[in-house]
Amino acid sequence: MNLKGGIIFLLLMGIFRENLWAQVYHKVSLGMTTGYRYDNSSIYAEYAFCSKFDIAAEGVLNKYVGVGYGLGAYYYCYPLHNKGWSVLTGCIFSRVVGSDFSIERTSGNGASENTFFDVSGASYLIPTVGARFDVGGETEDKKNKRKGVLSLFLRIGYRIALDAPSYVTYVSGPPDSGDQKNIQRDVNKGMGFSIGFSMYIGKKEKV
Repeated sequence: MNLKGGIIFLLLMGIFRENLWAQVYHKVSLGMTTGYRYDNSSIYAEYAFCSKFDIAAEGVLNKYVGVGYGLGAYYYCYPLHNKGWSVLTGCIFSRVVGSDFSIERTSGNGASENTFFDVSGASYLIPTVGARFDVGGETEDKKNKRKGVLSLFLRIGYRIALDAPSYVTYVSGPPDSGDQKNIQRDVNKGMGFSIGFSMYIGKKEKV
């Protein structure tokens, strides 16, 4: 089952078996994200130490700047009780190490050619706002626990370079300024977004 099919299946299960999901509460969840000028793709983990705060860690994989990590904290400021929706705000620190990579293209005579680039590492701070939906769950302020099985979230942030931002250097091969400009636009500071999901690791309580 592919990722999209798995998410649709869990959404349907959340609708038709809400009573089952409501028995589960959690502090830890694991998931995946993808986005632009934020994390491209990552393995996501979070710990909810009360009903309104999360701390999160991400192992980042970016096709241009290689691997990296992110550490963040989020505050859920407007939970909509019994609806599953929450509005979040927070901040994430992200570090990427840089990479060497190539773009393959076909020349006029049909031969395969590669253009090589080098992208530097960089550190970023990303102030963030967003929204989260807990499938079949709710937030209980008094008990400081969250209920549900699956969480879907959208984050929008502005990436601020803490040191010199990533830069793209042409190394060798057929030059193509268009590729270099597009890559530089992706690794620059600026507005970005991330969508993702997380699966709760919890235990059942009596209802």
